[in-house]
Amino acid sequence: MLIIDNLQIILLICASFFGIYLVARIISEKRKEPFYVLWLLSSSLLFLWFLLVKVGYFDELPIIYRLFQPIFFIGPACLYLHFSKKMGRDIGLYDYLIHFIPFLTSIATTVRVVLCQQPQFSRQVIHFQNQINNFHYINQTIPFYSEAIMHVIRIGLTVLYFGLITVRIRKYGDPTLLDIWNRIFFPVRISAFLMVTTFVIPIILKMGFKWAYPEYFVIVPTMIISTFLFFWHVLMSIRNISTTVIAVDHSNTTTIATPKNATQVDILANVPEKLLSAITSIYTDKLYLNPMFGISDVAEKHGFDNQKFSLEFNKHLPFTFTSYVNYLRLKYHIAHANEKFSVEANILTAGFNSRASYYQWVKRKDKLDSVLAAYVEAIAAKNADC
Repeated sequence: MLIIDNLQIILLICASFFGIYLVARIISEKRKEPFYVLWLLSSSLLFLWFLLVKVGYFDELPIIYRLFQPIFFIGPACLYLHFSKKMGRDIGLYDYLIHFIPFLTSIATTVRVVLCQQPQFSRQVIHFQNQINNFHYINQTIPFYSEAIMHVIRIGLTVLYFGLITVRIRKYGDPTLLDIWNRIFFPVRISAFLMVTTFVIPIILKMGFKWAYPEYFVIVPTMIISTFLFFWHVLMSIRNISTTVIAVDHSNTTTIATPKNATQVDILANVPEKLLSAITSIYTDKLYLNPMFGISDVAEKHGFDNQKFSLEFNKHLPFTFTSYVNYLRLKYHIAHANEKFSVEANILTAGFNSRASYYQWVKRKDKLDSVLAAYVEAIAAKNADC
């Protein structure tokens, strides 16, 4: 068992510290990935917390053991919001309130426990240490104890959000995001379902049938595998971060530069005819003025399915579909804003679904101009020649 414990400690150190290293690197490179950073940090701290419990760090500081708990409830929601933002969705106050309810509830529960049940902390720490260090120890705690319930809720939330992310990405139809989710996040998805199988089911059996067993043989192997899978994700993220795989943003422009002489050359020459027809119709027919306009509204009309259209768009153009549509909305707003109407009315008329969305894109206008202006001018000129 000593070899297994040492292996687990090594993996816990690697997973937690490499995760924190990736967080530091993303921040130092000024990548605007707040939700991914929060998810990564909460996951790294989970493995660090487990390591500290295993080596006995909380023996003298049992209250810190409990103060860690709320951190683990913020991760799943942050990962969901991270991908929602990548798909061009505006994240508002309502989203924060809805998705952070488990985190806020955990804070309230932790405060109550800290104020009312401090004498029990040392016993909880010792109990958990026995579970993960002593393969002869059998937990005699009565069914429905609070730690088990909180753990079931935490894993349930993770699986729920992973399912929601999968559904939304498949519906959105962008192959780049789908590749990121299926490849780079594959290890953590497997880890979540592994925990459901090996943690939640035994807990339910214990609660329902009062079945006692040495939890060491469940917790330790599961944590070893989960730690390895998270470490695998972190290593893939570090390897791909320089090519903006994790940081790819479908509400922003890509890092491909527009040719220096874009106004002198036909920058649309390499765009396939069907794709060019599609992006031209968005411009000429002013499809972007519909706040609900999306890929599905134009793809089928020009002989694509959603995924194929996204793949062709990203392959042949140095900006995203969302950037193109919202840039046209910005240009329309500049040209057609009417002082007789309210600011809100002018924003909605231009196709934005909210004032917050409009201001979000206004902040990016200079960057959008540097990539998109020449393409829009070329499309306008081509249309004028027809």
